[in-house]
Amino acid sequence: EAWALLDAATLYWAALRDKENCWLALSRATKVVRDQEQKILVCDRLFQIAPTLERLEPALEMLNALLADDKVGHLIFKAKYHLLRNDVAAASAILDDPMTINNGNASYRAIALHLKADIAAIAENWEEERELLEESYRLRQRPTVLRKLLTVLYKLNDNERAFKVCQIIENLGIRDEYVTQIKASSARNLGRYDDSEGAWKLLLRKSSKRADYAFALAEVLTRQRKDAEALKVLSPFARNNDQLNPSCLALSCDIEEHRGKPEVAFSLLNACYARIQDEVPLLLKHIQLG
Repeated sequence: EAWALLDAATLYWAALRDKENCWLALSRATKVVRDQEQKILVCDRLFQIAPTLERLEPALEMLNALLADDKVGHLIFKAKYHLLRNDVAAASAILDDPMTINNGNASYRAIALHLKADIAAIAENWEEERELLEESYRLRQRPTVLRKLLTVLYKLNDNERAFKVCQIIENLGIRDEYVTQIKASSARNLGRYDDSEGAWKLLLRKSSKRADYAFALAEVLTRQRKDAEALKVLSPFARNNDQLNPSCLALSCDIEEHRGKPEVAFSLLNACYARIQDEVPLLLKHIQLG
């Protein structure tokens, strides 16, 4: 029953935005848990959702009741509560206690390491955050940890590992726009243009008005000498209309020049002249081509 209530709470929260029924489902879940793993999952979900419902204090009361006989578990989730209140010092005091980290429960240790990684991220200690997240995931395979690991790997310009983490997440059946963005970018940086092209195309199909997606896809296409396809992708954002994007227009002009058609590049700029008055590089190119 606890699993069903957690699923219901997530549905009310993520899809229906029904705060009252979401909170009711969470409250009921805390009362029907049967074992420690269920308690951990309920507390995890509770502190994931409670801040968005502005019910952090009631969540703490539930935690106190649910883990009253579990000192280590209570301390770890109390640290999470402190972090959610931006009290890093209080959270660190709990997590720096050897008993908190070196407990015999792999799930609790994984959660504690995850929280320490969050503190490292606040301090912008990216290498430390990466190490903590990797160890946390080794102990407890949670998609949320993978997603954070993906972010820090990208910040560290570790494109190879970032790309592999994207593949792991996708193999779990998770479809996440952010993950696809990182996959597309890291693949491009690795010279895996086919993979990058496929990822950007997927993103652009879902969000056809995103000029940044069109630009990124076109840039990858040009690296594969697919200039005609790149121009087609850029076309909606390189015309004299409300979708005009300076970067897309500039890339279109560069491609046309590279194809030996400077007159076409000039025509593109000339058609959009009234809309590019604040775009100095484009104005200079207009003068140059003219």
